[in-house]
Amino acid sequence: MNTIDNLAISLLSKPFTVLYGPSGTGKTRAAIELAQKINDHSALLTKQNNVKEITINSNGLIVEPSEDEVREMVTANIYNDNNFEAEKNGQLFPIQMECCSNIKFLNSSDETTYSPNGTATAKINIHIDDHLSCYKVIPVASNWSDNKSLIGYINPFGTNGETIYEITPFIELLLLANHPNNVNKPFFSILDEMNLSHVEYYLSDILSLMEISQYGENEVINFDTLKVVKRTLQLNYSKYNHYLLTAAERLLNSNKGLIVPQNFFIVGTINLDETTQMLSNKVLDRAHLIKIDTLSPSQAIDSTGYSSIFTNEDMYNKFSRIIPLNYYENFKDIYNTLAIPSTFKYPNSDDLINLLDVLYNELQTIDQSFGYRVIQEVFTYMITGFEFYDKDPIYLDTLLNNALNQKVLVKLHGNRRTLPMACNGLKAKLDEATFSEVFKRLDNLLFRLELRGQATFIS
Repeated sequence: MNTIDNLAISLLSKPFTVLYGPSGTGKTRAAIELAQKINDHSALLTKQNNVKEITINSNGLIVEPSEDEVREMVTANIYNDNNFEAEKNGQLFPIQMECCSNIKFLNSSDETTYSPNGTATAKINIHIDDHLSCYKVIPVASNWSDNKSLIGYINPFGTNGETIYEITPFIELLLLANHPNNVNKPFFSILDEMNLSHVEYYLSDILSLMEISQYGENEVINFDTLKVVKRTLQLNYSKYNHYLLTAAERLLNSNKGLIVPQNFFIVGTINLDETTQMLSNKVLDRAHLIKIDTLSPSQAIDSTGYSSIFTNEDMYNKFSRIIPLNYYENFKDIYNTLAIPSTFKYPNSDDLINLLDVLYNELQTIDQSFGYRVIQEVFTYMITGFEFYDKDPIYLDTLLNNALNQKVLVKLHGNRRTLPMACNGLKAKLDEATFSEVFKRLDNLLFRLELRGQATFIS
């Protein structure tokens, strides 16, 4: 399975995924390439959908729509202010809106070409570019000792002595995701080198909120604090801030603070070296962890990026279709949703539940068994992946290998006294042809164990 597709499935099944591996393997690039696929198609949709039809007379005065509606169009035209393009017979003419009541051609020769004879009216299309990037790369610093660096804080000593909110890129992205125009549009916060600081220091509250948000909306910023955010945006007015302000007002009008919506995803990247902090069990439990391997020099030269079997449009549609689905139901309901149990037959087990029982019992021998959350998220990943690939059974074994590597075995660690027993016990209970990727990772773990005397699954 391609890295981009696995990342997409992982995020759709759990909105927090971590890419890990040695420095320079392209972890950030992989996250950006997925986000860019969504972003590029979103931009295309914006260009197609935000075409407004107006009518002008021969003097350039706007007859329809009303002046108030035109003013809204100008306000929505975030990046271009009052500059637009008028279209006639497939030809585009750069224009400006003046006082929301008439248009002015930027090239005087265009007026003769465009304007109709006499007093007849002509309909033109106005292209409104309100497309905003659906991702932000947020570098994590080693001095992030609390969540203020990520979500900001109230500053009582703002300009002119006014209380303001220090708005961060993370909060901006949350506001964009909450904008009424963006309900089914995915937004990605890419936390780059997130383990330069202890992740719990700055992300713990967010992870807990995202966990609870699976069952209902919870607030990153409460109602009263969001009012301070609103006032700050008003004090620093810009077209971009106006867009953010619309989202804040929508939430406040619903008596809500700033929430984590279903279309908001966090991708973290971590380097595994002596300069970084190791992830705690809390983080490991709440994320999918995808390993990004190094490439040989010859492979690296030929590599131009991470590929996907899906087009930008396909990927955008999959996110839009799967985001609203709710897999966080009763445990048995989740399993029943997965598929007809007979579809999931694996060697040495009757079905997926029995397979997980086998893994659980083997890991319990070294006191590293897994809990309810992991079982639920294995099922959720399988459901999401099955849906992602339009229920094509050819992908089932690959999905299962990924689920076991990313959720079940990720906390496996120990020394020469404990790990060989668990790893070899797992290999004895699994079929190598079916679980080839699991075997590969276990063999690598045992190799590193021989070299160093101790090892972890994600080191």
